Amino acid sequence: DSIGVQRQLEGLRNEDESESGEKGAQIVRKVKRWIEKNYSSIYVSRDSACGDNRSGLDGAEASQKDGGIMETVVLVMMMLVCFNYIMKQTYRKKYAVVCSAIVCAHFMGLMWPYAVEQSKSQIAGWLSDSALMLDVAVILTLEVAIQMAFCVLSAHIQTTVEVKPLTLWIYRILRWFPGVLIFPVLFSLLVSLIFALPGTSFQLVAWSAAAAVFVAIPIATYGVKRLLPEKEIRLEVLFLSNALIAILGVVATVNGRTAVAGISEVDLAALAGVCGLVVLGLIGGFIQHGIRLKRMN
Repeated sequence: DSIGVQRQLEGLRNEDESESGEKGAQIVRKVKRWIEKNYSSIYVSRDSACGDNRSGLDGAEASQKDGGIMETVVLVMMMLVCFNYIMKQTYRKKYAVVCSAIVCAHFMGLMWPYAVEQSKSQIAGWLSDSALMLDVAVILTLEVAIQMAFCVLSAHIQTTVEVKPLTLWIYRILRWFPGVLIFPVLFSLLVSLIFALPGTSFQLVAWSAAAAVFVAIPIATYGVKRLLPEKEIRLEVLFLSNALIAILGVVATVNGRTAVAGISEVDLAALAGVCGLVVLGLIGGFIQHGIRLKRMN
């Protein structure tokens, strides 16, 4: 009997141990499932957050790059506008050049209350605003058209014996028109000077810049006349400079957006084909020119 009781007790112990082992295994499985469920979501959210951060950084870098390109394009356009303004002054009388310098100087000196209200972030926002750049492109196109019309009329008057009175009046009006883009350029220059000279009186900076502009315009006009004394050459340079401004205006309007993605590899077959067509065109032109010379002789 005692042996049977002991066997029964051992059996009960084994059953308890097996039941406790199964319960422990179930608990371990539940804990594993809970960990996998919660931590997998954490890992997924962390990876997605990292991806969002990477995409945000890439977008910020791309926008900064586009903003830098736009600033460079606008700076080149401003330099060309100043050059065209000086080139246009070479066709005017001395008193007209002085009057134009006075107007520009007064504009620069009186615009300091509005210049101090500007900020670099606001200017960057203007450059990235496609609608505003489209409006600026319209004004730019009108000014370029007027300046090119002056060049064409001037060449027409120089090469024509009899000129109509209406043509002369239009030529005189266009010659007196200095351009309106010089005023935004002067305003931008004033804003840059105020940013570059912190702690200095705004009025002092503005009127000092105005005095410098008043002196620089007649000196620059005289220097261009001495450098290019022929009116015909100055006229050609003015025409080409306005054409370049028109091209840069198109680039500024696009604002970094392109319809076709660029490629890093060069198609050698296509390049060879283009070069071949150019060479054939040159050969054909020389042959045609030789034939015409023979016929004339």
